[in-house]
Amino acid sequence: MNILSRELSQKTSKLVSDIINSVSLPVQFHPLANRPNPNDQVAGSVDAYGYNGQYQIWINVDFPQDIFEANLLHELRHIVQTESGFSGVFNKQIDRYPESDQAFIKEVGSHLSSVVLDIDVNKWLESQGYSFSFFYEHNADSLIANSSYPYNHLDDPLNFANLSLAILHASLYVNDDKVTELFNAYSCYSKVIETVSSLRKKLLSMNINDPIMSLIAHGLEIQTLGLWKYYVAATPRSKIRTSREFFSFADLHCFSVDTEE
Repeated sequence: MNILSRELSQKTSKLVSDIINSVSLPVQFHPLANRPNPNDQVAGSVDAYGYNGQYQIWINVDFPQDIFEANLLHELRHIVQTESGFSGVFNKQIDRYPESDQAFIKEVGSHLSSVVLDIDVNKWLESQGYSFSFFYEHNADSLIANSSYPYNHLDDPLNFANLSLAILHASLYVNDDKVTELFNAYSCYSKVIETVSSLRKKLLSMNINDPIMSLIAHGLEIQTLGLWKYYVAATPRSKIRTSREFFSFADLHCFSVDTEE
């Protein structure tokens, strides 16, 4: 199989074909450079909701073969999650905010979604024999290298969440020594590191492999970061809009939440 002028291995070709044949909409692949918002520093991206009647995937075509294939499967797996009813994080009445703020609200919401969903995706990749360490080692090293940047206005919950989620995402997949190095690099932001450490411990203890657990995990993020003003966590069957609804849903499914209401 050839995708974006890259010939895939036999193993990856079969997995890609199986996923494409199992989902309900056609899948279109594009170079990452053609992504609508190319300024974001990402390795790949997916429209996993098929808003235009097709699933769209954007991939960095310059990666070495093994990384390219893992990245491709990563994005395809997000489509499988959506069709399996996994939760996402969605904006609340974003049009009531100034247009200049709307893009940032969407960006933070995207980070909230991906932190949780990537846990399941990466477990699946690992079970199939693919390595994803390249992406997170790179993310952690980039964060460490840029730790001297002055992260101001962290009293704003969106700014606080954006930094916290970047550190959290990288910390979930690197070894303990790298986690320590990463946390030490941002130790001057003690509240951020305290929040990240708490969320990391909780998320790693969860088995996020179905819609219910993904919804609880998304709710946990929003609750911990105090973002119910901006976001709702939802599956096709359930929706959490407030702190009260989060605690009720977690209690209904016998999940212990050790965070303050």
